[in-house]
Amino acid sequence: MDILEKWDFAPDIQIARVDKFDEPAYTELINETLGHHHPFLMWRENLTDAQRAKIKALQERYKNDYQLRLAVLHKGELVGAQHSFQSTVTDVMMAMTTVRPEFRGRGIYTTLARKVLSETKEAGFQAVTSKHQMTNNPILIAKLKLGFKIYGTEVHAVHGTLLNMVYHHNDLMEKSLRFRAGELFLFNEEEIYEYYGGPLP
Repeated sequence: MDILEKWDFAPDIQIARVDKFDEPAYTELINETLGHHHPFLMWRENLTDAQRAKIKALQERYKNDYQLRLAVLHKGELVGAQHSFQSTVTDVMMAMTTVRPEFRGRGIYTTLARKVLSETKEAGFQAVTSKHQMTNNPILIAKLKLGFKIYGTEVHAVHGTLLNMVYHHNDLMEKSLRFRAGELFLFNEEEIYEYYGGPLP
């Protein structure tokens, strides 16, 4: 794990941008903090060798896509992690984020999320999306406070029932999402013609 940048969060805690997470520390962290509360479908363990080879080849194609990995370090030990990756040309998925229980309640998650937002905005992305367990209230509340909006739900074969959220760096996209969700007076008639090419039905 090479540290690319590092910021002091507290006297004994740093948040670092890294090229990759050390193993097996990262997998152990994920299993210990998330595995028991939100069981995942262990689909990779049930692949054939041929299927594994094909997935590995697919992964090679994504090596040059945008990746953001943030490690939370306590005296050099990995106690939290955040991984975001490019999901479309203009969007980033804020994916796996976790912090060990004894380090929660200190604002680490919010700090990680804000860092993701600032880094992705600087890189030119238009939106950051995320998916969450529908009962994970602390994280949902934290995301809403940061300005994320709920835009849907899905039933995922691996992760279960999820709530989909989005943060738009593009103000027009943010306004349009709210407009299409029913906030009718965000645009006047002239703006509707300009942005949507004519009157809406």
